[in-house]
Amino acid sequence: MSKIITLAKKLHALAERGVGGEKINAEYKLKELCQKHNISLDDLESEEAEPFF
Repeated sequence: MSKIITLAKKLHALAERGVGGEKINAEYKLKELCQKHNISLDDLESEEAEPFF
């Protein structure tokens, strides 16, 4: 999995579960990242989860 997708998934999780300013900033950064690298939220969901080991 690419580093960009991993970062986007982390930002997406923070945008959903964050509080106050961190949630707003995560949404903003996620939008910027997706536009810059031409990815969508559907792309994030279709990527396989990264193994823990």
